[in-house]
Order: sequence, then C-alpha cells, then structure tokens
Amino acid sequence: MRIILLSWVLVLSACMSTGTPGPQGPRGEVGPPGEKGNPGEKGAPGAPGKDGQSVSPVLVKQLEDALMDISSGGQKMVYQAMDAMPEQVVSAVHFRFGISEMGYGLLTSKGRVFIMKNKSPVTSGDEFSFLSRIVNDDRKFISLTVLPGAEGSKQLFLAMTKDGQTFVSEDLKSWTQKNPINLN
Repeated sequence: MRIILLSWVLVLSACMSTGTPGPQGPRGEVGPPGEKGNPGEKGAPGAPGKDGQSVSPVLVKQLEDALMDISSGGQKMVYQAMDAMPEQVVSAVHFRFGISEMGYGLLTSKGRVFIMKNKSPVTSGDEFSFLSRIVNDDRKFISLTVLPGAEGSKQLFLAMTKDGQTFVSEDLKSWTQKNPINLN
C-alpha cells in the first residue's frame, strides 16, 4: 500500500504546475475548411401573409396605352400635357406697320395676341396689351411667325396649332384660316 500511495503522490506532483507559463507562441496557419455538415431540422411554417390586392383592369389598360404611346413617339402624352397646362406664351415676333409703328407681338397657347408698340425706332415700349384672339374655340396654338414685307409687298403673320390648323393675318387683328396640314 505504501507503494501505491507513493506512486499516487508522484503522479499528482507531476501534474501540478511548477510556475507561471511562458510567453505564447506564434499562431499556426489556418487549415483548409472542413466539409459541410448536414442541414438541421426544418422549422414550423410561419403564419400566412395578408391577401394581395389585384390591379384594376382600368389601370392595366391605361398602362398599356401609355406604353404604346411611348413606343410610337409619345405624341398623345405631349398633347395631354399641353391640355393640362395653363395658358402660356408660345411665340414672339417683331412687326412693323408703315414707317413708324414697330413693336413685338406675342401669341398664347389659347390663341390670344398681345402687342407692345415701341416708343420710337430706338426705344421699346413698356408693356404688352391685348390685341385680338385668333379663334374663339379651344385650340392649342404652338407658333407665330412673320414673313417680313418688302417694298411692294405686305408682311404676313402665320399662327399654327398643334394639330396642323393654320391662320394668316396682315395686321395681327383679322385672321383667316387656311387649309390644315394632314398630320395623320
């Protein structure tokens, strides 16, 4: 028994630390990744989500129409945008009646004509005043141009709508409709 007890004391003393540990050595290299393990058990299914809302057929039709319009150049969208806009100035031209009457003419998108007469050949006027309306219906005008008169001829003004209607005037007051351009 003495031998067993002595051997037991020797084993315990060999396992005991003898002092403080030394400095830690350098870290070893990272080894290759291990094989992927088997997937875990599948969890319980979650609660069902809220029911979705269907897109209305009207909205689908509007989207299809808009895409078709875009692929054909977007002309319908431009017209709708112009219809939604308030009246705005679309063109400005200069005019000269006789020797001394000079100034500027403005055309609005609703066909109203405004003029500003110059005070002298070198001094412009101060404000525009309403002169005429080309037609009394709801047409969308887009331009006003002038063909200046030369010796022996009169100047002519040409106003045009977005759908190809044309109107001509010699004095910005009286307008005559001409044959329209066929844009279709």
